[in-house]
Amino acid sequence: MRWIKDSLHGDIGLTPLANALIDTPEMQRLRRIGQTAFCNLLYPGANHTRFEHSVGVYHLTRKACQIHGISDELLEAAGLLHDVGHSCFSHTLEGIVKEKTGKDHEGHSREKIMTGNLADVLVENGYSPKKLVKLMNSPEYELVHSYLGTDKIDYLLRDSKYTGVAYGSVDADRIIRKTKLVDGKLVIDEKGLSVAESMLIARFMMFSGVYTHHVPYSAEELLVRAVERAIEEKLLNAKDLVTMDDWTLMSFLNKQEGFIGEMASRLMNRELFKEAIKKPLKSFDNWHELTNLSRERRKELEGNIAVNCGIEPEQVMLYLPSPWFEGSKINVKRGDKIVDMGEVSIISRVLKEAQWDYSYISILCSKEIMNKIKKDSLKVLESV
Repeated sequence: MRWIKDSLHGDIGLTPLANALIDTPEMQRLRRIGQTAFCNLLYPGANHTRFEHSVGVYHLTRKACQIHGISDELLEAAGLLHDVGHSCFSHTLEGIVKEKTGKDHEGHSREKIMTGNLADVLVENGYSPKKLVKLMNSPEYELVHSYLGTDKIDYLLRDSKYTGVAYGSVDADRIIRKTKLVDGKLVIDEKGLSVAESMLIARFMMFSGVYTHHVPYSAEELLVRAVERAIEEKLLNAKDLVTMDDWTLMSFLNKQEGFIGEMASRLMNRELFKEAIKKPLKSFDNWHELTNLSRERRKELEGNIAVNCGIEPEQVMLYLPSPWFEGSKINVKRGDKIVDMGEVSIISRVLKEAQWDYSYISILCSKEIMNKIKKDSLKVLESV
């Protein structure tokens, strides 16, 4: 057995199948994709990768299988390969990829498993790629994919460790021990309700304090604008984003001239747009409506702001929060019944509403026009 020394979980043993899958170019590409995209511009230590996370999910999935008496090397492989179809810069470009290709990163993961090196390794080890893809659509995959699954456990622990914040600490072993598959659903025993609540709180705090911070958002938006322009000018194809990594994409963008090169330069040198105006979401009468606007509508609002301030639309960003805490979606075993966690946990119910108290609308711009935006703040807010 081959061993990996993981900074989070310690020694991780690899089966021959996992070992062979890890050595494919598809998995090695994940070493060059940051787990949290541009969070390292806010938290300098957040340089961990999708590769580390994938190995961690594999480890936790193996542990879950052992605890639940499941002997399924394919399910362990599903944990290892769950992110293999991610586009570069993780979730930042997922919206573009899904719009242009019709598939999210999970769909592209399944596609990669069916062909090429990953399929060859599976066949050589006596497994069917189709069977693995089918498994990733089965109830057993809840062990990996659900709200208490190994994917979320690992990314909360790992992101917390590398950003240096204390929010994401969860009791992984107890969560795994207190969950089990019942009628195709991953459920947690009512006696483990407190540990499930602690995981919800950890996820809530990581989103409010890390994932939705305006610094990563500003960087992500610069990248999205550059990539959109590159696709419009037919310099790039959206499908390319599923095979490129962070390094190759940034190198490509940095070589371009005009707007694309300017956005890339800003990213390389951390010349991000800054917050000129920040206002609590709930201070707007139509705040519910503002959380569900399309990207096209948001661009229209940015155009309105630009007109009112006498600037170009590309000089301004409007940050509108989207729902990031949909509720628990956790099943709790209470006696002989399985109920939604919201029915038995006031913490779950409160957090769903509390996300809006942590949400702001921000207008960001380059520092050169910061004073102009602030001066015309009344007009700007009326535009929104």
